[in-house]
Amino acid sequence: MNAFPFEQWIDRLPWVGCWVWLRALNPSGYAWARDPALGRNDVVSRIVWRAIHGPIPAGMCVLHRCDVRCCINPAHLFLGTNHDNVKDKVAKGRHHRGEQAMRSVLTEQQVLEARALNAQGLGYRKLARRFGVHRTTIKALIQRKSWAHI
Repeated sequence: MNAFPFEQWIDRLPWVGCWVWLRALNPSGYAWARDPALGRNDVVSRIVWRAIHGPIPAGMCVLHRCDVRCCINPAHLFLGTNHDNVKDKVAKGRHHRGEQAMRSVLTEQQVLEARALNAQGLGYRKLARRFGVHRTTIKALIQRKSWAHI
């Protein structure tokens, strides 16, 4: 690792081991730069992985052990599938759920109200009309397949 390609653009944080990228970040907060090998911009963790380990196999992602998006320390990077990435995110509590989920239509209060009304005998179809969602949405939240955290 003698000729690390971005040495002048990182700040090494010895107390956590992260190598924080000091230049551009993409809209998701990941280190972003031009990859000279590809001739286009890419996430720097992917550039670093390719520089050290070679090509990234098809269907694989470069994941962070440290969960610091702008960290490019090769020791913090590992390969995994998108499914691995989602499992890692959920296990570490970094996923959006409930009202924080981007496509959420209902509020936590509405979910609690729908569950209470269902317990009183109101069916899925009537609840769906009342809350302006599909009956399968109501069914999922009643059965706790969605909104299981409340």
